Amino acid sequence: MNSRYRWNGLWQYALWGAVGLVLFGVLFQRYGLARRFNVTLDRAAAIARAQTIAQELGWPVNDWEVRAWATAESNDMLYYGWQNPDPAFVQIMPPVRFNVHFRSLKSPQRIEVRMAGNGQLIRFNGPQSFADEIERRGAPPPRSGGPTITPTPTPTPKAEQASPANAQLAEQIERRYFPTVAFTGSPTVTSTRKGFDFTWKKDFPTDQRFTLESTVEIAQDRAQRVEFNTRFTPAFQKEFAQRENIEAKSITDIGALVIFLLACLALALVFFDSLSRNQAKQRTALRLFLGALLLFLTINTLSGYIEVLNMSTDTSRPWLATLLRLLLFTLLMGFVALCVSVIWIAGHALAARRAGRRTIAFELLLAGRITHSYVARQLLIGLCCGVGVALPPYLLKATLFRQAAFGLPDDYEIFGGRLPGLMAFSEIVVLAVFMIFAFAVPLVESFVTRWLLATTLIIGLGGWVMLDDDNFPYASLAQLLSGWLTVAFLYWLYRRSDLLAVLVSTSAGYALWHGAALFVQPVASLRWHGLAVFITLGAAALVALIFVRRGAALDEKLFEPLHTTDTAIERERLKAELVVATRAQQQMLPAAPPHIPGLEIAASCNPSKDVGGDLFDFLKLPNGQWGIVVADVSGKGVPAALYMTLTKGVLASVTEYESDPGAILRETNRHLYEACRRKVFVTLFLGVYDPATRVLTYSRAGHNPTVYRSPARNHTELLKPRGMGLGLAGEKTFNPTLAVASLQLHTDDLLIFYSDGITEAMNNQQEEYGEERLIEVAVQHDGSTATIAHDAVLADVKNFLGKVAPQDDQTLVVLRVCET
Repeated sequence: MNSRYRWNGLWQYALWGAVGLVLFGVLFQRYGLARRFNVTLDRAAAIARAQTIAQELGWPVNDWEVRAWATAESNDMLYYGWQNPDPAFVQIMPPVRFNVHFRSLKSPQRIEVRMAGNGQLIRFNGPQSFADEIERRGAPPPRSGGPTITPTPTPTPKAEQASPANAQLAEQIERRYFPTVAFTGSPTVTSTRKGFDFTWKKDFPTDQRFTLESTVEIAQDRAQRVEFNTRFTPAFQKEFAQRENIEAKSITDIGALVIFLLACLALALVFFDSLSRNQAKQRTALRLFLGALLLFLTINTLSGYIEVLNMSTDTSRPWLATLLRLLLFTLLMGFVALCVSVIWIAGHALAARRAGRRTIAFELLLAGRITHSYVARQLLIGLCCGVGVALPPYLLKATLFRQAAFGLPDDYEIFGGRLPGLMAFSEIVVLAVFMIFAFAVPLVESFVTRWLLATTLIIGLGGWVMLDDDNFPYASLAQLLSGWLTVAFLYWLYRRSDLLAVLVSTSAGYALWHGAALFVQPVASLRWHGLAVFITLGAAALVALIFVRRGAALDEKLFEPLHTTDTAIERERLKAELVVATRAQQQMLPAAPPHIPGLEIAASCNPSKDVGGDLFDFLKLPNGQWGIVVADVSGKGVPAALYMTLTKGVLASVTEYESDPGAILRETNRHLYEACRRKVFVTLFLGVYDPATRVLTYSRAGHNPTVYRSPARNHTELLKPRGMGLGLAGEKTFNPTLAVASLQLHTDDLLIFYSDGITEAMNNQQEEYGEERLIEVAVQHDGSTATIAHDAVLADVKNFLGKVAPQDDQTLVVLRVCET
């Protein structure tokens, strides 16, 4: 059933993704804070602007080492901006900041330039003021020594008052860099250790909660510091503190920390237990470590995240500082990659003890089988469901928390990245999701047997760890609800698919956030990077779709437990149970074909394992008619055999009073949909033969089409009326899709009913047997008996496979119309 499983349900995920994208676009347009960022610079433009400012202030830095990154404004400023979406205020104090640091290659001098996202100067610190700032923050000042890039005058005693030339220079600088505020009046002059501060203030009669200040420090006849600040009143600061609700935030943060520490303790215990049981696959873990390290280093280095970390590596040799930063960054990424490997070892040791584990795609990925159809399927599902991760905060904002301040997850760094589009995919939240679903979920499911309790623990504790204090910075309940909704969605996806789909969905959801934030900015380069994010997601979905079709077929042996009890007693017990199950299944199949007037019959069922999920049967119907059934249950082994038994029982019950194939299948689907667990379904072909009229009335529930061959008319066709598998959907969806057709049969006509173990049999060259070869065998045996045609088909399939064992159950029923 490999081919059908590849495509089963994908259209639903695609439909949900399309609807979610439309909803996300509408909500983002209405509530997205990034629409007001007004970022008119990218990294290159910010560096060029900072170089111009430094040059104009008397500090040429064209040949200096430069680092640049973006951050957000202070929390109180963001809070005021969220309360007052006034374009004029946003123009004055935009929330995004660009930080540009210059370091001389010839001396320990440094210069800091901080600008708003629209290019407005916020702070300039010359070499002396920068050193004072570093010292004020508690960091050691840069080492001295070496020639300075610009000769420094010999220090002289400072005058009691600022000179007119210094005052004139300060005023020129203030007017040049802060024209939008229009400061008026004379500045306040304050003496500093090295010079004088000239400070202008501006009050707003319409809003008395803040005062704007601009400060210019002049020392040794040049600007040492230029600042633009917003001073909020104590009343506003008190209001801000109350809204920030430090106590509630502390409770949620402490709760998340406690859960994280307990998870780390459990991780350590399970990790060492898996080592002691020899259940850890060291080679796989090593591949994961090296792959994760390479991925983290590549994405974060190329995107510019290394500059965001702002690692302190002060040294008199710039090349050594760069080397130390790279070394520290590599060690940090190596530690993260090591944590990922440990989490995988512990979580996989738990998951591999159970059947149907959700780590198959990740295992195939680590084995290098990236083009496998199952891996591609999980990638495609994750990409389609990424919008489900992006939506919860916006849905809460649009419903329960309309008055709550709404922000943006810490996307601010992406605006200053070397490749903002690539940085959009470097969201650290994916690591938290990996820990939850690669380790915590298998841990809970291994020790908590009650489904409802396990689900509650996973969503409750996982959501607490994932609480969203970025989108709702001042509403603790909204933070928790956002985290719970996100984890609930991801757990639903995990139960329906695989760990890989969960991780891809998380990464795609945050990339969607970041891409939208980039796309709505006015600067063309950021818009292109936002568009590149969308194109990348779409292209990845298209590539995954191609490999779903062309990739290697799924071997359901992968879903069996890897770590089972391996004792002689246990093996003997399992062997005895399989003997009993095999005997029971063979007894469920007809011992010999019945005598049906006007038909020759040959039938067989060969399971690929000791027991299988294929079924054929002959049902005696009211009014002297006969039902010929061939069915296939998803999966193999004992579970499939159990569902096969259930299907046979339902058919036997329904056909006691019903002879119309459409009515039989509709009633059978109703029972199976209520009884089967999701992901289990049955495909079935039912033909109702009337010996009196030689008419075959037939219907198909997602099964392989029946081959019909008429030698008299030299005509061959596939009987394939529309219909979906049994147990997949309820009556409202299933019944309208089911069609019934009829066929007048004549002497020597041949009918071949079969399961996909025949046509999907694959040889060592990865070629399928296919319907064309089956039709050729039918044509070659015109006039042959049913038994000869039946044996010829099985012999041809065996010859096609060669030394390859059958991968699926092979069921074959051949009918030949003969004289009565």
